[in-house]
Amino acid sequence: MRSIETSERTQGELQQLAQDVVLELSELDPDHSKELLGLLVSEMFRIVAEQDLREVRRRRQAEGIAQAKAAGVRFGPERRMLPGGFEPMARMWHEGGISANQAAKQLGMNRDTFLRRARERYADNR
Repeated sequence: MRSIETSERTQGELQQLAQDVVLELSELDPDHSKELLGLLVSEMFRIVAEQDLREVRRRRQAEGIAQAKAAGVRFGPERRMLPGGFEPMARMWHEGGISANQAAKQLGMNRDTFLRRARERYADNR
């Protein structure tokens, strides 16, 4: 829906621009104005063709990503191994015996990484 609204707005802007250009060109020498008008039209066709190509490329890319995800392809870098002692530390955090900051610091991990991986283990969203 958004692309339709954008397309309609762009068409309106192009129509207004074309009217302005025609008014300006009508005041010029006819031979020179035909040349300028030809350049303008060819430039507009080039811009529209580039936009269409970009849209097709984005759509194909999105389709390819969707197919890959459906086939179980995992994107992004490989996950790092959890440090030794992660399980007991995650259990202590889960039971409320230690804060996430303390556990992450003792394990040498980023706090957010610790929380994400611990929540995965315990399916706890605290």
